[in-house]
This record gives sequence, C-alpha cells and structure tokens, in this order.
Amino acid sequence: MKKYLTYLMSAMVLVSLFACEGPAGRDGRDGQDGLDTQFKNVTLTAGQQNWTKFEEPQNDAPFYYACSFDVPEITEEVFNNGVVICYVNLAGAQQLLPYVCHYQTLDELNQPIRWTRTIDCQIAVRKVTVFVTYSDFFDAGTPEAMSFHLAILTSGASQRASGGR
Repeated sequence: MKKYLTYLMSAMVLVSLFACEGPAGRDGRDGQDGLDTQFKNVTLTAGQQNWTKFEEPQNDAPFYYACSFDVPEITEEVFNNGVVICYVNLAGAQQLLPYVCHYQTLDELNQPIRWTRTIDCQIAVRKVTVFVTYSDFFDAGTPEAMSFHLAILTSGASQRASGGR
C-alpha cells in the first residue's frame, strides 16, 4: 500500500509541475536584427629563411627579427571595425600573441645565461608583421620556422549604420 501511495504522490507532483500554465504575457518590443558577423581563419608560415634581422644601435635598442605577410583579408573595414587575433603554433599548442617565454642556457664556464624571447605582431591593412625579440642582447640565432594563425572577425555594423543591406 505504501508503494502505491508513493507512486500516486509522484504522479501528482509531476502533473502539477508540467500541467501549469499561466496567462499569456504581453508581446515584447521588436528588436534590432543581429549583425552580419563573419569569421575567417588564415594560416601564415614563416620559414627560417624568411626572418630578417634588424639592428638598431641607437638608443641601445635590442635587435629583433621580423617577417611580413600580405593578408588581403584584413581590409579597411576589418581594420577599423573588426577584430584580428594572432596565435603562434608552438610544440602543438596555440599561444596568443604577444607570447613571452623565459629561457636559461649555460655558457662555456657552465654559468647560467638567462634571457627572454618575445613573439609579437603588428597588424595593418592587408599586412601582418611578426617580430621575435631576445632580451638582454642575447642572440639565440635566427628564429626557427613558425606557423601563425589569424582569427579575423568582421561585422556588418558599419554597413547597417551607413544604410547598406
């Protein structure tokens, strides 16, 4: 009997939870249509031979390596109203730029040499330049081949504001 009473109570609870409906509410205001968002992926590869070394002896600035890419997907519209995010692919993982990593090597006397490598980028209309800089004037040599991933997000916000579409 206790078993049947439990089933009956469970059924009543379920019916009361799912059978209730209140009065219909008012209609809400019409909203603005969403933006015409587009997402593009671009992969860039710099071979070791593509890096150019720049030295700026004035102001004691450290030297750096750079590699430039033509990226037609970065239009004026994207540059002014979109988002471009750059990642470097290192050891099977994507690292958001700027990427800063600290290293230690030993000199010929087994004394530690500590330095930092920074990978960053500069984004312009139709162009991306990637930089590799070593701290403390340490020259670890020409950077290895690297692969970069650009995530480009555009929206139709400016088109809608200017009456387009």
